Amino acid sequence: MATLQLLRIGNLTEPYYWLFVLLTSIPFVLFSFLLVRLVAPLSLKDVLHLSFYPIGAGIFAGAAFTLVASAVVASLVAIGYLPEISFDPTQWGGPEQMIPVLKLELYDCLKKESLLFTVLASGLQESYSELKPPIDSLSYVRPVITVLYLFIAARFFMAAAERRKGAVFGMICLAALVATSANALSAAAYLAWKTNNSSCTEQLAKGQLGLDRRAESMLKDFARNSQDALKNNETWDISVRAEGHALVFGYRFKKPVDTDVFNRSFTGVQKSMRDAYCADGSWLLRSLKVTETFTYYSPEGERLTSFSITPADCQQW
Repeated sequence: MATLQLLRIGNLTEPYYWLFVLLTSIPFVLFSFLLVRLVAPLSLKDVLHLSFYPIGAGIFAGAAFTLVASAVVASLVAIGYLPEISFDPTQWGGPEQMIPVLKLELYDCLKKESLLFTVLASGLQESYSELKPPIDSLSYVRPVITVLYLFIAARFFMAAAERRKGAVFGMICLAALVATSANALSAAAYLAWKTNNSSCTEQLAKGQLGLDRRAESMLKDFARNSQDALKNNETWDISVRAEGHALVFGYRFKKPVDTDVFNRSFTGVQKSMRDAYCADGSWLLRSLKVTETFTYYSPEGERLTSFSITPADCQQW
């Protein structure tokens, strides 16, 4: 928990991590008991004691290593040696930004649907997915050290055995390998099944996950691109800016205009803008509940008229 706070990522999922440890320890204890009984007369109580001591030590050792490494990273960020190390889910960007962010949105959605997914995600250090490469490699420290301590557990078993110590060591190493493989395959199978059969995946495919969170950033990017695309218009000086969930367009005539002619054609202009907003290609603007405001000015800067369009102006919305 302290590690996540240092890196300013994740949330309070530590209880789920301990539940993950408990669940994934069961196969190791079970396989250890079944295999070691073939070569040594150890009871289930002996197996439990000899298993959980090194597993607990491995968890705390992994946490300590991760905490130290995270403290170093946080210090380097604080003094400005490292740039921003985490993805900002509120920002719109290219594939290098959006692929990790959308993956995080999918994880958050799946965790709301399933407690088991939350437990697995916590155990697999999902919070570190918020970090940019290569800092996200910190996610491997804790689980790898914990798995290595399973082989230290084999040394505990070997020391407890009165005879055939080598065979006991081999059986526990085999139990560690089989249990780790079983846990990995089971977790992968469940995560794949849950992802493929969740409404979250459908929402992701439709581009609906996290839209509100990134709306302002998306609209600012849209405004910049629109401004660049419209800057060479022969009739208008056009300005586009984003204000919250609103896009504000300013059209200023470059040459003197007959206001009577403009007013007569204004209804047609307003209809064409509304049709464009309500077209299938503008579904994203409607999903974000964007208000478009158009204001027209004379060459001298005098306001001629303005109007706004909202999703309520589209019959299908």
